Amino acid sequence: MGKGTEANLEAEVTSTSSETLSHYEALPTYKLNLPTLPPTKDPLIIQNHLDKLAVQFKGLANGRKYDPILLERHKIHLAAQTLSAPEHITYAKTAKNQLTFQEWAARFKEAVLPYGWITTAERNMATLAPLAQNLATIPCFVDKVRSYVALLEDADSALPDTYVAAFVRQNMHPTVHADMERDHTEKEL
Repeated sequence: MGKGTEANLEAEVTSTSSETLSHYEALPTYKLNLPTLPPTKDPLIIQNHLDKLAVQFKGLANGRKYDPILLERHKIHLAAQTLSAPEHITYAKTAKNQLTFQEWAARFKEAVLPYGWITTAERNMATLAPLAQNLATIPCFVDKVRSYVALLEDADSALPDTYVAAFVRQNMHPTVHADMERDHTEKEL
C-alpha cells in the first residue's frame, strides 16, 4: 500500500460578507495550509486526507458565528482545492452544492473509489492480525483498525462495533489480550 505524497496547498480564504446575513459575521480571510491529495485510488490515503481536512476545518469557525450554510460551502470549496487527480477534480466540479463537508466527503469516496473497494478494505483488515501479536506493534494495529473503521463508516456496509471488537479479540495473542484487559481493569480502579 503506497503512502502517497503530501504537499502543502496555500488555500486563500476569501471574505463573503456580501452573502452573509446581518446577524452573522463575514467568513474568515486568512490562509490555511491544507494537504494536497495525490492522484490515487487507495482508500486509506483518501480517508486519511479527508480526516486531515476535517481536523483543519474544526477550527475554521474558531468560536465565531458564521452562516452555517455558507461555512459548509466554504469548507467544500477549500476541500475541492486540495484535489489533484482529474477524476477527483471532475467530482468536485459536479458536487459543489452538498449540504455539509461530511456529506461531500462520503459522496467523494463513493464517486472516486473503484468498484469492490469495500470488500477489498474488509479483506485487508485480516492482514493486520500479525500486528496484534506483540506489545510493540499493538499501537500500529489499533491505528490501522481505526483507519479501516473510519473508512468504512460512510459505506452502506459499515462495520458494527461488535464486529470490530470480535476482530480485535480473535486476532490478538491471548497473553497480550489478557495484559490489555488487566491494564484496563487497573485504570478503572
